[in-house]
Amino acid sequence: MAGAELKVRRAVTDRTADYLLTQWGKWVWQNTGVPRYVSPLLALMRDNVPSTHGAAAAITDDEAEAVSAAVARLKSGREDVSDAIHLYYCYSLTQPQVAERMQIQRMKVRELLIMGEWYVQAWLDKRAAA
Repeated sequence: MAGAELKVRRAVTDRTADYLLTQWGKWVWQNTGVPRYVSPLLALMRDNVPSTHGAAAAITDDEAEAVSAAVARLKSGREDVSDAIHLYYCYSLTQPQVAERMQIQRMKVRELLIMGEWYVQAWLDKRAAA
């Protein structure tokens, strides 16, 4: 195993699943809508206008891809948990808003989020141990 890969795996397991999911939710939206080719004039205009986006995600691409893999795998077995994770972390909805969207009780949303966090943590731990 390469040293850099081991370092990334160790860094992923040193953070909690909740923290990584929160950062992953920001990472998902980072640079969306940015065209592949940017003309010099557009770049000049863009760089001189205040950003309307939130803070950049504090997660590496490798960490975010590991979280994405865990959530994608979760979707095949527990779609309701995956949906709750996406709505809560990617769309920044509150638990009552997620409950309304999914047409379930708020306490059930809480249970689904806890299940998802534990699954992601277990997935990352398993990946780090491999």
